[in-house]
Amino acid sequence: MRNIGVIGGVGPFATSLYYHALVDKVVTETHGHLPEIILYSLPIDTEIEKAFIEGANDVDTEISRRTTRLLIQAIEMLKRCGIETIAMPCNTLQPLLATICAEQQVHNINLIEETSREVAKREVRCALIIGTNETCRSNIYGKALEDKGIAYKYPEEKDQEIVAQHISSSLRAPQQESPYLQSFLSCIARASYNVDGVVIACTDLTGRLLSNHLKIPVIDSLQTLVDRSVEY
Repeated sequence: MRNIGVIGGVGPFATSLYYHALVDKVVTETHGHLPEIILYSLPIDTEIEKAFIEGANDVDTEISRRTTRLLIQAIEMLKRCGIETIAMPCNTLQPLLATICAEQQVHNINLIEETSREVAKREVRCALIIGTNETCRSNIYGKALEDKGIAYKYPEEKDQEIVAQHISSSLRAPQQESPYLQSFLSCIARASYNVDGVVIACTDLTGRLLSNHLKIPVIDSLQTLVDRSVEY
């Protein structure tokens, strides 16, 4: 694994999980060697955070412009440190990051593309996509899966409200501590009817919780990013 720059902070808990999982995997595969990583924590404010989780209309306007400026600032700092490849454990902002990285001529380990490849590799024919309201609204995963000939669906509107509430509660603490946990698990069980795979399209929902709860394959976007980062 070569030097990698990580844009974190969206959310903080997912960033810490990604960092620990990445270090553990590198140490295991290299028999004790630690990776060289530079982490930039994005100073996202609560207004931006709320807009992307809830899928607000102004995500495409002022919120998007402010977020773009923050991402450019992060990439420029990482470039000054000699970083040529960047990863970000956040699905919702991935399309924006990919565009900026292309403009800045920096390689981006694209979380959505890599996760979609993993879904195809697992031979899933129809996937349930679980993510923020903005991830659902923009259909970023649906488009990526459709390009690979994979059908997809999202939770119904009322169930998606529960998903968004659970994500908000899991940004800075383990999702097992969320007051919406049981409602979340129930709505995912309902929504996973007639699919043969589930995509965790939100890094704040990473872990084996859904894998232990469901009897179909669960593709975890954060774990996929860890695996691809190590391969880089």
